[in-house]
Amino acid sequence: MTTKPDAASTPPTPPPTPAKTSPDVRQTHVVPARRLDDLYALDAQLAALPDTAASSEKRAELLAQRSRTRLAFGFSELAVEDMTEAHAIRARSSSTCSSSTPRYVDDARFAEALRIDARDRLLSKTNANELFAAVDKSIGLFRAAAKAIAEAKGVEPKQEAWVNAHLAAAQTMNFWIIISENPFEACKGLGADAFREAEAHFLRAVALDPEYPWALRFRAHLHALRGDKGDFEIAIDCLKRADAIEQASARRSGSPAAAAGVESQQSSFQRSLSMLFSYVAVQSDSAEAALQSITAGLQALTRDPDELHAPHSIVASLFWLAHYGPEADRAKHAAYLQPAIDAAYLHARNTASRASGVLASLALMEGLQKNRDVTLAAVKAKRILDGFAQMGIPVDLETRAFSYRTPSVALLEKHLATMSDERAELLRRTFKPMLEYLTFQLAIPNPARPRAGQPPPTP
Repeated sequence: MTTKPDAASTPPTPPPTPAKTSPDVRQTHVVPARRLDDLYALDAQLAALPDTAASSEKRAELLAQRSRTRLAFGFSELAVEDMTEAHAIRARSSSTCSSSTPRYVDDARFAEALRIDARDRLLSKTNANELFAAVDKSIGLFRAAAKAIAEAKGVEPKQEAWVNAHLAAAQTMNFWIIISENPFEACKGLGADAFREAEAHFLRAVALDPEYPWALRFRAHLHALRGDKGDFEIAIDCLKRADAIEQASARRSGSPAAAAGVESQQSSFQRSLSMLFSYVAVQSDSAEAALQSITAGLQALTRDPDELHAPHSIVASLFWLAHYGPEADRAKHAAYLQPAIDAAYLHARNTASRASGVLASLALMEGLQKNRDVTLAAVKAKRILDGFAQMGIPVDLETRAFSYRTPSVALLEKHLATMSDERAELLRRTFKPMLEYLTFQLAIPNPARPRAGQPPPTP
């Protein structure tokens, strides 16, 4: 299906870029090398820094650096703690000393840490209050940064674009919260207000920097969430434009790493297209969109066989074709609908089974980390697998085979090895049935377990 660009999003020619004379506000978006020694080095520098007024500026900068590094590792809650302290230090010292870092940079860094923490951690909660508070604070800081950077001199338009794009991304989360509590607010009331504000900042970001792909990706998400007439087509167009920008950038750079980075995103890109085209098919009764959804979904699975959402989009599009598509073609689509449902259902169940094994293994390690208590660790792991089993998702053979080699088993055995022989053996005997139920094989002699090809022992 050929999609038309949203006329309102066509960017004007950006102003000429002045010489860069200020810190780069976008450095929050630059992912540091994901190496533990980078993080440990920052920990050591902060620990060695004297707690004096003279060192406060240095401490604030190190905290900001560590916050970005922690975000790269997924430690979003710790990153927010760092930026909270850094922001407070700068606020206290701003009246007594000059800082080399403009206030809008601090505000943008703090706002981005809050946004990512809300996206990665708080969005998984069922109560929206904590999420709303974090998003509201992020929006407030981004607004202050956007106002200050627009008034500053010598700032690159790309930096202002970054602030506007990420402000709009935070506002998109606000829109998300509103419609999650009341889906009928998407096109009216608070929902409409939140959408308009986010859209305005996205268009501002694209006007300032037409080559910033994340402004387009974020905007695609906003329109997909609303799902009004024409929104899915706008979202598809934004994603295609973002992909074209990154493909062209990788070609210009000539860097194998850049090309590999773009290729690594193709599974996500094709999955998103598959989902959006399936929505268009149902909303607009478009057989062409349904077929494009299936094609994109298969391409996503080719690049990542473990992709979870693509099989669902393929089934949804095939279902539409079998029941509502061109009448002459319905029978041939219907012939493969049930096999497609079975395959997608199996795919999702296998993914859930693997997730159950991972969660149970994490529960064992968490129990050992927090209180060195094998009992609580095993009970929590068993509770996780019981919950999956009650949903009709028992541990499958693949997960069972891999769980025999999971590191948590060896770590649990190492923990038992630190105990007295009598205590360790008691724990082994007490929890062996439970642990075997969890499919975690301890290094315990078990003469009762028959070898392959042998009959079980007589009771």
